[in-house]
Amino acid sequence: MKMTKRLKRNLSLAGIFLLVVLAVLIDIPNGPDIKTKDGISEIKLHLGLDFQGGTHLTYQADVSNVDASDRATAVEGVRDVLERRINAFGVSEPVIQTSKVDSDYRVLIELPGITDIDEATKMIGETPLLEFKEQIDPESIELTEDQKNEMNNFNTESKNNAEALLSDINSSVISFDNAFSENSGSDLDFISETSPYSDFYSSLSSLENGQVLDTVIENQEGYNILKRVDSRDTEKQVEAYHILIAYEGALRSEATRSKNEALELAKNLRSDFLLSSRDREEYFKELATTNSDDPSAASGAGYLGWFAKGDMVEEFSNVVFDMADSDVSDVVETDFGYHIIYKKAEKPLSEIKVSRILFQKKTEYNYIDYSNPWINTQLSGKNLESASVTFDQMTGEPSVSLVFDTEGGELFADITERNVGKQVAIFLDGIIISAPRVDEPITSGSAVINGTFTVSEAKLLAMRLNSGALPVPISLITQKNIGPTLGSVSVEKSIKAFIFGILAVALFMIVVYKVPGIIANLSLLFYALIVLAFYKMIPVTLTLAGATGFILSIGMAVDANVLIFERMKEELNNKKSLKDAIDSGFNRAWTSIRDGNISTLITCFVLYTFGTSVVKGFGLTLGLGVIISMFTSYTVTKILLQLISNLKISKKLWH
Repeated sequence: MKMTKRLKRNLSLAGIFLLVVLAVLIDIPNGPDIKTKDGISEIKLHLGLDFQGGTHLTYQADVSNVDASDRATAVEGVRDVLERRINAFGVSEPVIQTSKVDSDYRVLIELPGITDIDEATKMIGETPLLEFKEQIDPESIELTEDQKNEMNNFNTESKNNAEALLSDINSSVISFDNAFSENSGSDLDFISETSPYSDFYSSLSSLENGQVLDTVIENQEGYNILKRVDSRDTEKQVEAYHILIAYEGALRSEATRSKNEALELAKNLRSDFLLSSRDREEYFKELATTNSDDPSAASGAGYLGWFAKGDMVEEFSNVVFDMADSDVSDVVETDFGYHIIYKKAEKPLSEIKVSRILFQKKTEYNYIDYSNPWINTQLSGKNLESASVTFDQMTGEPSVSLVFDTEGGELFADITERNVGKQVAIFLDGIIISAPRVDEPITSGSAVINGTFTVSEAKLLAMRLNSGALPVPISLITQKNIGPTLGSVSVEKSIKAFIFGILAVALFMIVVYKVPGIIANLSLLFYALIVLAFYKMIPVTLTLAGATGFILSIGMAVDANVLIFERMKEELNNKKSLKDAIDSGFNRAWTSIRDGNISTLITCFVLYTFGTSVVKGFGLTLGLGVIISMFTSYTVTKILLQLISNLKISKKLWH
């Protein structure tokens, strides 16, 4: 039993030693750099405005035109934009918080080191800027005569070189393979009639494998000499439309109808389609646009394009690949709801492997300034009603849905009509956040941005779009230019006063409690090291209020030791042994220490939860200090006292 107690005490002592060593390494200023593998890198202590000076701004957000359920999200979006603006200026450790005072939503900003209020307000601005831009159209570029001549001469020479080389290949002066090596040829791998090189596919489809096309093919890249290397038939592809009727509880569904109601609606729509004498495809597209719960149906009429069997969920694929062309399915159930499928066509996907020798040509694109390839449109955030996260009903992938006002819908329709096959970029505060490709003109007043988003990325994108689109203007209601409250001289004097105060308390503890007082001072030193390490690690922004909380927690740590030692003195005066006095003293004092600290922690929680930023700092530092002091006062002090009690020290030195 003695070995077990000793082992437990030794392990506890070792743990305390390691904790203190770690705290010291964190607290060391200008420590060695771990990146150079020669020590521990420095973790800085975050100082508030009252210690280093700066600017404090309070903005009020006007959310009167925003639904109550969206107000908190809108203000967070504003905070996100302001944070990115401030970070772009390289401000060190800014503090940007949102708060609600009664029914008012506010954004609180602290900018350490920024003492010019005009500079700070100019940096922040007032309204998030959302812009839609399109790529520069090369045809709209007006080349100079010199540029035109240079481009035409270059292209003529490239074309002549390509035709001369092909003539040599056709007349066996040089083999295609040797010409391929000498002219840095490239393999296009397998292409199909739906690939970007569909023009190559149609030209090579009548050749046999191994044959070289006898004409030079011109495309946007230049002049191509082509060889058909190999071919293969892949799996079938289907072109189809669908109508989705979702219900409450279905995957990714926002519908409120029951499952039975959804099934009945799907059956009725199918019956209406079968009884109609109208053009089958056009009527199905009309039904999909009007009734489908697929978010893309409003703009895409339920069109799924060409897809292979593995591209869709199993229940859907099994049905559509067994259907005849121009046929409509029975009602099909998947995890997303009930589907009605119209199969337009089916084909095998034949692919050709191609090698080519390219002689490049110049186009207007070569004269575009690619440092800024985007031009403004008239569409901006003022035309965006809302952005929200949606999910593709077939793949489950997250995307972002946009809804424009009437003017915005018309502008977006014009933009997408003239940019089919191109990208339209979305800029927020001058930074591009998305550049989706336009597949077809969008005239519905809404759009879906598809991409390789995670759910969190889609939510962030929607929030950023809404921060520019929702009517949440901000107005500056308070501004303060704060110099370092204490100043360098006052800080130095305050530190000296703090040190002298601590030394006075330490001397008092030694004089009154002798050996336990020395142990208490050592425990107090451990406490200070650990607290400072936590301040750096969390990190805690240290303000005057926070420093006050820290100093008060030191007093409470000393108070806990006083309670323990007074109980020990009583036990020693009652003729108990030193070890029994230590155990009894801690046990008797613990209840008072615990109850007092719990009441303090409750107060700290209330201050941190409901207080302003200044009060929050006081509550945080005091609460953290109380928790750590309970550990050092009870655990560290007790273990050290038990360790010292084994030494032959006169009882007179203990009380």
